[in-house]
Amino acid sequence: MTPAPRRAAIGAFVPRPAPEPLAELPRRPALHVVAEPAVGRRLRRVRLATAVAFLTALFGLFGVVGLHVLLAQGQGDVQKLSSQVAEAEEVQRRLRLQVAELEAPAKVVARAREQLGMVSPPTVTPLRPASLEDPPPTTIPGPRPTTTTLPSTTTVP
Repeated sequence: MTPAPRRAAIGAFVPRPAPEPLAELPRRPALHVVAEPAVGRRLRRVRLATAVAFLTALFGLFGVVGLHVLLAQGQGDVQKLSSQVAEAEEVQRRLRLQVAELEAPAKVVARAREQLGMVSPPTVTPLRPASLEDPPPTTIPGPRPTTTTLPSTTTVP
């Protein structure tokens, strides 16, 4: 009979029996993966497709950034032209005001008196426009003689 196992106190170390030695197995040769040609081609195609997709996305991103830069520059040009238009409209408004001041009848009369020495007439006679009821002029001018039309001096027999 086997002796009864000893009980150890809590936390005490109890050694285990040593395992039995295993019989030595025959050694196998080192294994390596033999690549199939179809697997290599497929892997190359996948890598190529991935590279093409990556480059396409990269160039697309650069294209979008380039277009954004062009739009920003165009917006700057639009703002510059818009400010020039506003300035030109302000100049036009001031020039129209100046023209209106210079064309004022009081200003024209004062300038005519001061610079040209003109005076206002003592009386003003309004003219009436001609109508169909007015008589025609009393004299009608005849044809003027020209160098090509000479008076005839020959007599008829």
